[in-house]
Amino acid sequence: MTLDEIHQPYTKIGRILVTRTVYFSDYASSPNLHEWATQALREEAGKLNADAVILPEITSKQIDIVVFPSFPATEYRAAAFAIRFGK
Repeated sequence: MTLDEIHQPYTKIGRILVTRTVYFSDYASSPNLHEWATQALREEAGKLNADAVILPEITSKQIDIVVFPSFPATEYRAAAFAIRFGK
């Protein structure tokens, strides 16, 4: 949800951060990163009994795994705030 979609008071429960590392190539992973991030954030928010997730951010960065031989990997991160609506 965006802040404009919230028309009632809410309380921030906490910040959620989920990560996924893909080794070698992204071709074997699901192509829709936004779907993965949304689903993972909602699952974690559900564990906190949150009503919604707001302000999602999705980032990625290339990393090198240093073992012989070294190989590339990509780390994806999704972060958001879990909220509960006031009554």
